[in-house]
Amino acid sequence: MRRIVGDNLPSARRLCSAKTLRELLLLQLAIADDSTRAGDLKQIDIDADAVASTSRALLACAPTEGLGWFGRYWAEIRQVGFGPRTAELLDLSYRFAPHEAWLQLIRAPLALRVFNTASPELKDYAAQDFADIFQARLFPSAATLYQAAGREARVALLERTCAAPEADRELFSHFVAEKGLRVRHRCYPTDGDDFRTSR
Repeated sequence: MRRIVGDNLPSARRLCSAKTLRELLLLQLAIADDSTRAGDLKQIDIDADAVASTSRALLACAPTEGLGWFGRYWAEIRQVGFGPRTAELLDLSYRFAPHEAWLQLIRAPLALRVFNTASPELKDYAAQDFADIFQARLFPSAATLYQAAGREARVALLERTCAAPEADRELFSHFVAEKGLRVRHRCYPTDGDDFRTSR
């Protein structure tokens, strides 16, 4: 993947090709994620810089590109942590791409990690990412997001599913159970339960 990016990035920058820059940024995010998982600190820094640089190039060509703002957020959260500036970048990603499922799948996990310290608006955006994924019936992905979320976030996520068909809630519960968790919430009653709270 690094070779693909290296071979194509210079011309994409020169031509200001938003489509190509978007595809290359997705590749760079995948590369950087692999480095993070491997724990290679030096490579993580290099990859974070590359993500930031490509994100800036994409935004220079397409200022309303939600992926570009997410890339800026991804890089800065690793370099400086969560704060007002990184929160602003995440907010811009949501404002320009609130309901793009492919982006929601990679954005929601990071947004949920900072849920407890996020603004009410960002909390709402993150919960809506989950709700959209749930409504698209991507239950394995929804269960993974639920598993990664903290207690406060889990309650907010489950509230977004209360109006869903019972069959959908049962399927979601099944995938959550496969991860060794139990959904405890008022909208997920089981025999003998009058009220359940998320855990």
